Amino acid sequence: MKTYFLYDKEENADKIEKLSEKLSESFEDLKASPFPFEGELEEESLAILMIDDFSFKEFLLSLKKPVFVGILPYEKNPLTVKNFNIPSKTEEALELIRLREGLIDSNILVCNENAVFDCVNIGDERWIEDKNPFEVLETSLIPLLVETRERSLKTASFLVEISSEAYMQRKRAYFFKESENMCDRISCVIYSPKSVTEAFWLRYFFARKKSSSKTLPDGIGTIKSDYLKISSLNGKEFSVSFEGRHEKAKEIVLENKEISAKIITGWKGCVKSKERKESLRIQNVFFDDEMMEFYQKRRLPFVKIAPENLFAELFTKLKEASKGGVSYAVLLILSVLMATTGLFQNSSPTIIGAMILAPLMGPIVSFSMGAVRFDGDLLKRSFKTILLSVFFAVFASAVFAFLMPFHHINDQMALRTHPTLLDLAVAVISGIAAAYGYSNSKVGESLAGVAIAVALVPPLCVSGIGLGWGSLEMFSNAFLLFLTNMVGIVFAAGVTFYLLGYASVKYASTAFFVKILMVLIVAFPLYFSTKSIVEEEKIYQKISKITVLDLEGKKVKIELLGVFHKKEGIFAEILILSSSPVKEKEMERIAKEIKEAAGDKIKLIFRYAYLR
Repeated sequence: MKTYFLYDKEENADKIEKLSEKLSESFEDLKASPFPFEGELEEESLAILMIDDFSFKEFLLSLKKPVFVGILPYEKNPLTVKNFNIPSKTEEALELIRLREGLIDSNILVCNENAVFDCVNIGDERWIEDKNPFEVLETSLIPLLVETRERSLKTASFLVEISSEAYMQRKRAYFFKESENMCDRISCVIYSPKSVTEAFWLRYFFARKKSSSKTLPDGIGTIKSDYLKISSLNGKEFSVSFEGRHEKAKEIVLENKEISAKIITGWKGCVKSKERKESLRIQNVFFDDEMMEFYQKRRLPFVKIAPENLFAELFTKLKEASKGGVSYAVLLILSVLMATTGLFQNSSPTIIGAMILAPLMGPIVSFSMGAVRFDGDLLKRSFKTILLSVFFAVFASAVFAFLMPFHHINDQMALRTHPTLLDLAVAVISGIAAAYGYSNSKVGESLAGVAIAVALVPPLCVSGIGLGWGSLEMFSNAFLLFLTNMVGIVFAAGVTFYLLGYASVKYASTAFFVKILMVLIVAFPLYFSTKSIVEEEKIYQKISKITVLDLEGKKVKIELLGVFHKKEGIFAEILILSSSPVKEKEMERIAKEIKEAAGDKIKLIFRYAYLR
């Protein structure tokens, strides 16, 4: 086989002479010549080139006969070396040429008739690597029409990366499956995050992974084809860059052009395929007309906005929950009767059963979705169902209490007359769980744990009992607990739906601030209630430190039974254990010691026990 060594004529003559001698040892019938070659290369001969990137492209495109082409690394051909995976050391590159174990490539990527050895980028390629990540907050997606020979796709993207399949297989290994025909197609990665959070996730996690994945993350699409046409959808020019060049264009055409050269590359494992099948994994970057309109007019939202067709089932479910109906009414009646009975019994199991039966969570979560979507019909239906449910629960329990012969508050009732910010926290957590349960069919909306954690019907029943007994304080405190639970659920469920992408395109931020206002209004009275509990805790800690008092030789033990608020002030209930009766002066001494530790405002209730 005839061998040609074509080199840069500006290269050092001594270096070329030494390299020619080395090549003569491995390749017979070697002819060394500066580039461009004055003559014609023989068919099926071997040409070993050490020329710059631009000259190498010219050589490939001008070649008319099939010729094997070997590449030697050189300071002026970094793009060539990288594109064809040539070893950086001359000895290793020569060994590759001698053995010819790698892929023999007869295609080059052409972009608008320009040969490309690097990656073609639409958009700002720095976004994925070194651009200020917070610039994403001020950036809009580029609306694009991507066409192959068989398919077309409307999308909006920050960045599109395109190169030969072998090159992209290594650069973005996480997004591509291994392929045996890497020499036949070009590959494209489309970055189409639908939110700021998704954009950060793509930049800092997925783009840096090195092993391939069976599934693509949200916001990523890949295409493998021998032809790509990418054009602007809004008529505006987009940025195109490759090999240090930066241009503006409304349309680019990329092809995997077949050439006469048989390039000996460092890529492994390519089987030439007669049928060049296209591969499109574009389900995560598809944009319908509604989404295209939204993303063309606005900056990227903080969280993604899902199109309505993606949650039609959830929306239908919530609309049904907002209406009430016969089954809803039956469950409500049973839960109210069971809860009221359990309250008078002072029975936790009975009250828990009523919590599970209570259907109020449905319309409250529906109301939250209505607020997020600014859906007037859903808001009206949900509010009507909630209002009627509240009225029935309070009225039925008030009648029940009026007819019962009991008129004292037991522990289960008292538990629901002192709402605090902790109750609001429980409601918020429960609202998140409820919204997630409704939106995720694998979890389901029948979350018994949520129903038990956040009491909806029992506080209403305590409010009704307060009315039946004529106690406005009991009514208002218990009703505040219900409002706390309801507002917490509405707020948290709304935020969850917003983060899951179900918010209204137009009113998402407005709905969010409305919910914040609701929470602040309810949190105001809860703050004072929580403050009183904090004060009780401080008193408890101070008195608990007093365990034994020495009363002139007689030791008495002190146990704190509890600290609680009443109209008259803060009371501490204390048990005194003594081996002999405690005299009045000794009692005054004990009271003085306790008040010095806990404060003069505290009122004391003493209980005695004699140890004999």
